[in-house]
Amino acid sequence: MKLATTLAVAIVLVDSVTEANGVCYSPWRTKEGFGWNTLQNDMNQLKPYFTSIRTYHAKFIDINAIDMAAAANLRIAVGVQMFDRNGIENEIQAVCEGYSRNSWAVEAVLVGNENVRNGDFGQYSVDELIYYIG
Repeated sequence: MKLATTLAVAIVLVDSVTEANGVCYSPWRTKEGFGWNTLQNDMNQLKPYFTSIRTYHAKFIDINAIDMAAAANLRIAVGVQMFDRNGIENEIQAVCEGYSRNSWAVEAVLVGNENVRNGDFGQYSVDELIYYIG
């Protein structure tokens, strides 16, 4: 039952099955900040070596992660960041908007896989995650 519940929480929406060569990506490496040009430069550096990226955010400040990947012709497994309860709805909205513009680019949407409560780890119960996924 525990495995079934865990699997239910780790729902992954797959648009299509492809062989992909991917890498995790996050722009949070500088205190100076970043903008669209910085992110596109990063994507252009990744593109010769990878066909997809995995992010832990659906939005990088005001930049949609799905739009960013699609503009570079990369596919994306986009995460919904859940550390700040006040920002979850914005993350979900970013996924919906990015998917509506670039559904071809979305390999998966990852919700709560790093936040589910398991002993002393995690901050969300299974029921809370199901609420956000549903």
